[in-house]
Amino acid sequence: MSNAEKFEVLNEKFWIPEEGLFDEPSDSRSEDYRPWEATPISEHVSEVSTHQRAVEAMTFEMLKGGSYPYLTPQLEDYVSLIYFSREANRKTKNAQSYHNIALSDDELFAAVTGDDRYDVWHAQERMLQGRAKPDEIRSIREHRMMASAELAKLTHMYGYRLEHIEPMRAEALQGVEALGGVVFDTPTEEYSIIAADNSITRSNHLTFGLTMTRVRHLATIGTTEVKERSSFIVVLNNQTRLDHELIKNLKSVEVRGEPEDALGQPSSWVQAMKSFGLDAEVKKYLEANDFETILPMSTTIFEHDPEVSALIKEKHAAQESLSTPDIIKKAREDYIRSMGGIVLVNGSNKKK
Repeated sequence: MSNAEKFEVLNEKFWIPEEGLFDEPSDSRSEDYRPWEATPISEHVSEVSTHQRAVEAMTFEMLKGGSYPYLTPQLEDYVSLIYFSREANRKTKNAQSYHNIALSDDELFAAVTGDDRYDVWHAQERMLQGRAKPDEIRSIREHRMMASAELAKLTHMYGYRLEHIEPMRAEALQGVEALGGVVFDTPTEEYSIIAADNSITRSNHLTFGLTMTRVRHLATIGTTEVKERSSFIVVLNNQTRLDHELIKNLKSVEVRGEPEDALGQPSSWVQAMKSFGLDAEVKKYLEANDFETILPMSTTIFEHDPEVSALIKEKHAAQESLSTPDIIKKAREDYIRSMGGIVLVNGSNKKK
């Protein structure tokens, strides 16, 4: 059954968000704009900041829920809280990934020569501005030896704009096989709990919602993993179709502390909730596109290379072993080399 047929059948049972209810940004970026563009790393360029204001205006309207029939002030506040915290976290991590690289400055400068430098510079500028396509971002990630990079991101609160999800996936995976990669026909999935509604209710037990993520393993290119992360709210109030016994069990668990411990492992309350078969139940309603039970938030497609991540950790460990004067000296020498200069070694003109 096609997606169109599936939505037509579901429309008889579930609420379906209206397509095109929120106007996509219309400005000087309209010719090359795509709804699933990666988050800009730098917004200082006027054209980018103007465009981002248009994106934010659309998002603020979406946060109000549109025609979602079960919106309450409490749920609207929770959706806004989750959106803004996730957005801030995403921007921070994207900037860290861009600047936290395995190469030194002089190695980065020497990595590209001749006419290729302009192409790399142009793609890098587009990436910084949030305009680059996934294949451009992929090449810049490899050039800079970044451990991770966001390829595409789609905000789809309450299910609005989900008509763009398939084109986003297609663009992100385009060219993977030409690079010798493998695209998985049936991606494996992992589910995680990332927040509870006690941030709004101040209760030690769930009241109306639980925020989760689903990570799907889409493809591999050598040691690089291409993954998709979707975030959503599991609704626990009257309109939900979740099993009532499951809801009762979830609400019986005392929520204390963060979802993960200091080692990044699920906390005791998260483990307790997942022991009730939560993942399987959530998967069922996600696949049914039941937006009254599972309230969609956003989807991001990203790449991660564990080997490059290990190299960056080794680089940091080596830097931490240096004294402060050594760090300053090395930074100065890296800068001189990156500008094509020669560092004097023991009083002689030799490159080291």
